[in-house]
Amino acid sequence: MTQKKETSLHQSDLEKLDILRGVPRESVFGLLENCPLKIVESGEILLSAGQTNQTMFMILDGQLDVHLENPKNEPVAQLEAGQIVGEISVIDNSPASAYVVAAAPTRVLCVDEDTFWRLVKASHEFAVNLLLLLTERMRASNTTIRHNVRLKKQFERDATIDGLTGLHNRRWLNETLPRLVSRCQKGTKILSIIILDIDHFKKFN
Repeated sequence: MTQKKETSLHQSDLEKLDILRGVPRESVFGLLENCPLKIVESGEILLSAGQTNQTMFMILDGQLDVHLENPKNEPVAQLEAGQIVGEISVIDNSPASAYVVAAAPTRVLCVDEDTFWRLVKASHEFAVNLLLLLTERMRASNTTIRHNVRLKKQFERDATIDGLTGLHNRRWLNETLPRLVSRCQKGTKILSIIILDIDHFKKFN
């Protein structure tokens, strides 16, 4: 039997939210209590990549998965109670950049664009927390980018180096030879090519 999730906002809900850490409750509760609560069922898509979004979602309980390109792909991140999603779209008025899907029944507080900016103006602590959260996400993105660049270089090397001999393969020759020929035609150096045909190489292979 599944437990029915609470559909009204309480002061205790706000204590879970990182974005409200150190924020006087009296300065924001009046703004947040009128925001709608939404129950996102397991498997339901909350945000779609390319979709216009003007809402920041505060996760009160449950879990959301973040997917790139396709919601059926493996999630690249998981968002849990206390976190927020959708805030970047609200800030720069751009479409969502990923799919956000409920991994379990999830209760979110839906903060529209107008209320979002009123919160920023009403509470210095809220604005600071928002800035810190965005900084954390930017650092995480930079780490992911560096990791992907290293993987790309490794894949490129693996694609052009024969794993058995450590020598460049046919793909490397196809990609590199035209550049070498062009460079020699423009310069004064002569291009020399040696081709070897090794008998019975399959035995070694």
